[in-house]
Amino acid sequence: MRDMLRDAGFRDIQVIAKKEAADIIKDWIPGSGAEKFVTSVYVTAIKPVDSWGHRDNVRAAVVYVPPPIAEGGDCGAGGCGPGA
Repeated sequence: MRDMLRDAGFRDIQVIAKKEAADIIKDWIPGSGAEKFVTSVYVTAIKPVDSWGHRDNVRAAVVYVPPPIAEGGDCGAGGCGPGA
């Protein structure tokens, strides 16, 4: 996992196993031994702004689309839509 993150441009990578993971995982399929093969971890890393794959200004990609204006409906005392 560390290699994949590093190859993707991340740095300061930390992978910390959750101590209680085995106790929870063993109850997924009791008696299967899944807790010997599966774990849960906390992953933190930093991706520098100048690294490959960085999207400039991510918030600019979010577009607000207002709900449609009701036609002929009662929109209250203030009216509906532009110039109401």
